[in-house]
Amino acid sequence: MGNKLKSLALLKVGFFEVFFVLLVLVLFFGVLNFFNILSLSKIYPNQLGWLPHQQPTAQNQTSGTVTNKQFSTTAGFTKLQNQASDSQMKKYQAFAARFSNPAPQKNSNNYISNAVFSGYNNQTIQVVIKDGILNLNFNQTTLFQKFPTLTTSKNSSTSTEMLSKSIGYSSSQDFFKNVSFGSVLLVFFSKSDLKTTQVNYIESIKPLL
Repeated sequence: MGNKLKSLALLKVGFFEVFFVLLVLVLFFGVLNFFNILSLSKIYPNQLGWLPHQQPTAQNQTSGTVTNKQFSTTAGFTKLQNQASDSQMKKYQAFAARFSNPAPQKNSNNYISNAVFSGYNNQTIQVVIKDGILNLNFNQTTLFQKFPTLTTSKNSSTSTEMLSKSIGYSSSQDFFKNVSFGSVLLVFFSKSDLKTTQVNYIESIKPLL
């Protein structure tokens, strides 16, 4: 009789141990599923579709942006009052992919970049750079100018591209009147507020049509 009682006691202990292990596993996978780390309710919707899962919030939803190490630019960019066509924008983006990454200046928030001119309104100029499409704010202090040629200075070991003497535009309106979409620019801008302080038009490079 004593042996039977011992056997029943051991059986009960073994049952509770197995039950406890299974409960821990269920809780563990439930937590993973809830936080969408391992979405069992999506992998096995018929069997485990009842498992709870965290709904995406505005913070963790895909925002529709193109992100890289330096900038985040809207994939569905905001079009301006004067804007290149969609087909032109595709050409500009393909061309700008050859550019170098924007180069930081002495102030780590400021950058200089090659760009393609693609749109504008009264307070904004739109450019396409290697990283994407930027709508850059400008004001009366922003310098708009052109460089007729891009010359190459060579020595025995290196060659350096140099801009010729600049010619300033009287105003942003003068710049927009004389510079066509698809023109290659050199823009100086701040990363934090996307404000441009200087826009250089390289006149010797033919605009993209």
